[in-house]
Amino acid sequence: MMLSAIASFAINASLIFIPGLPIFLSRVLLFLIGFAFSGQPLIFAVSCERVPSHMVGTVTGVVNMVVMLGGVVLQPLVGIILDWSWEGAYENGAPAYSLLDYRLALATIPLGMLVSFFRTFLIPANKARQGLS
Repeated sequence: MMLSAIASFAINASLIFIPGLPIFLSRVLLFLIGFAFSGQPLIFAVSCERVPSHMVGTVTGVVNMVVMLGGVVLQPLVGIILDWSWEGAYENGAPAYSLLDYRLALATIPLGMLVSFFRTFLIPANKARQGLS
């Protein structure tokens, strides 16, 4: 999970903050994000290992809820940051955001990956259950 989080951070930060990336390299990085994010489902297994077997269903539901809340919180947060950084310009009747506005708003994505990397240090050592009764 640590490797997944740090790779996700690096790839997302590269896509957002490196200006003038060639389209081919952008496509390669977007493809690699799929592999980097593949560590996220591991949290389901890790969380289920840490509770008694009769609570696995509840823990799976709670973890799934938290994962889904990420999208519920992140999308409006990006919009709020865009509106906050907007300089008031309009183009064809719609707000015109600068590249800096988008970079600032989308910085929440690599920041979240960095937070998840540091959160992995808080996961206790593996104490897998003995038997699935």
